[in-house]
Amino acid sequence: MSGRDRKFNNNKRKQNFNDMKKKKQKQVKEDQYDEEEEEVEAQDLLQDQDESDNDVDLKKATTSSKAEEKDEAEKESEQKATEAEEDNEDFLTKDDVQDKRKVYVILEKCPLETAKLGKDFVLLNSDEHKGYISKKLKKDFSTYRPDIVHHSLLSLMDSPLNKAGLLQVYIHTENNVLIYISPNTKIPRTYKRFAALFAQLLTKLKVRAVQSSETLLKIVKNPVTQHLPSDAMKIGMSTQARLVSFKEYIEKLPKNKPVVYIVGGVSKGNPAMEVDYADEHICISKYGLSAGYCISRMMNCYEQMWNIN
Repeated sequence: MSGRDRKFNNNKRKQNFNDMKKKKQKQVKEDQYDEEEEEVEAQDLLQDQDESDNDVDLKKATTSSKAEEKDEAEKESEQKATEAEEDNEDFLTKDDVQDKRKVYVILEKCPLETAKLGKDFVLLNSDEHKGYISKKLKKDFSTYRPDIVHHSLLSLMDSPLNKAGLLQVYIHTENNVLIYISPNTKIPRTYKRFAALFAQLLTKLKVRAVQSSETLLKIVKNPVTQHLPSDAMKIGMSTQARLVSFKEYIEKLPKNKPVVYIVGGVSKGNPAMEVDYADEHICISKYGLSAGYCISRMMNCYEQMWNIN
């Protein structure tokens, strides 16, 4: 081989070696670049994951915060509603009072009985019909005291409590006749006119107003309990029951419920203790009181408590 050929071969080997070296360097650079890209992608993925986690945490925190705010708002609303209800117990509107607060008075065992003497029916009483009651009816004439009913009705129907629409009265007679008294009824001032009015009622079963068709008095079906609110407390008034301060007693009763009082319209006995529908019995004085005065005292206490003037 000539020197020229050897030189050519050496140059060719050197060139091949350089080409391989460059190719290897290029491959190394490409591998490094790929690794860097993978690392960058991994970092980007981690960053995206962190951002996603942060978004989830932020959403959770926002949702939790909103839930807490909602709970606080609901609690505040409930508290305000409770406070409003408590305030309304003491400051009821007129409609609330008329709908929920009402006093019912039942005059029990009232001696209201008629008889035909001469041409007319009359209301029997111990002063004028003593002989008829004793001989004809063979009863104790002293128990025939319709004047007690008259006085009681005057106290009831003239009261501001009745005029405010917060009173309803029923009369249950000794003969088991139940009488409804309209709140608009004006009781006659004199006993003579009162007796004539109730004699008419007991014979014709109802009495209408002269200037209108309104029924003022009428006979209704027994028992009296079917005419009373089902949630009303029924209280019998008797000198034989436990003594209470009536003013303090009624202040402890449920504020928004009607109440029924049973008062004996008699001169003897304790009708309120004999009825089977009373929930409890009370006495409001250590002294014996007339039915009329007992009723006046009761009405006055309610008028003061409900600010009815």
